[in-house]
Amino acid sequence: MNSHNHIEEKGILHSPILHIAAALGAAAIFLLLAYSIRDILLMFFAAFIFAIAFDGLVERLSAKMPRSAAAILIYILILSVFGGLLYLVLPPLANELINFSSNYSFYVDRFLGKDSVVFYQQSALNFPQNISEVSETIAASSKTIIGTLFTVFGGVMSFFVIVFVAMLLNMQKDGVRRFVLLFASAAHRDYALYFFEKVRRSMGGWLWGKTISSIIVGLLTMIGLLILGVPYALTLGVLSALFNYVVFVGPIIASIPAILLALAISPMHAIIVAVMYFFINGIIENFLIVPLLMKRAADLNPVLLIFFAIAGGQLGGALGVIVSIPLAMIVSLITDEYLKIKGEQPAEPSIV
Repeated sequence: MNSHNHIEEKGILHSPILHIAAALGAAAIFLLLAYSIRDILLMFFAAFIFAIAFDGLVERLSAKMPRSAAAILIYILILSVFGGLLYLVLPPLANELINFSSNYSFYVDRFLGKDSVVFYQQSALNFPQNISEVSETIAASSKTIIGTLFTVFGGVMSFFVIVFVAMLLNMQKDGVRRFVLLFASAAHRDYALYFFEKVRRSMGGWLWGKTISSIIVGLLTMIGLLILGVPYALTLGVLSALFNYVVFVGPIIASIPAILLALAISPMHAIIVAVMYFFINGIIENFLIVPLLMKRAADLNPVLLIFFAIAGGQLGGALGVIVSIPLAMIVSLITDEYLKIKGEQPAEPSIV
């Protein structure tokens, strides 16, 4: 009798451990499976993000024409604008990078001395060759805009899957919402729709607002550098636009090469360039552009955004970096919603 009770008690004691072990094992299997098909998951998540970003535009245009025609028209227009920008920017950008790879030793000599030039040429960094390879890739991509799009989105198949799935979701009435409801139980459908609308407003506002803001910041930076006579103004303007997506830290990183190149001209040029970057990113963007374009966008934690960008780049390359920004926003919104719910709950009475 005692032996039976001992076995029963032992089973009761060990059952929570078995449940925890089973849950951890299931989570590990799920993570391994997700990692093994990460490229597919990234493609479909990217398609979902684009569908969310374009959903509002399709909805407004579908009041004047069939929804399927509205979705197709918007995708054609967006791809045409993006392709036109690449067509205008890529050839001169490639020329500037080729020029810099030929003349970089002048700037290294200017700051670090002649011995450092030999070191950089013979080191494992192989800086001139790396820059030359990048510039040749950009030059080759500039000849075919479609090829550039394929490169950015991870290949021909990935590009077509992303565009087709996103357009398919937008062509269906409430297609994006119905896709979200596939992952919600019947008891949580209303809350899933509420949270989706919150994500759609915030993400759509942030993506469109930040894209327009980054283009404006890049143009203002390029124009300012051209006026000041700083070399490679287009390349520095493109860097400024790209790094502008990384809040707080991005503009600081983008300003460093511009300040160094300006310092090669004179210390006064470097000071003026530093002030210009602060004025464009700190005053014009934060106090004029952001309040105008991103009223409903969620605030992103810069540390969270940097972490997701690095992780996305490691897991999925350029596509992973693109997807990491909306994913960081979703995590941020989930965290805010959780803290809001916890804050509304009354504190449990303490037992003395």
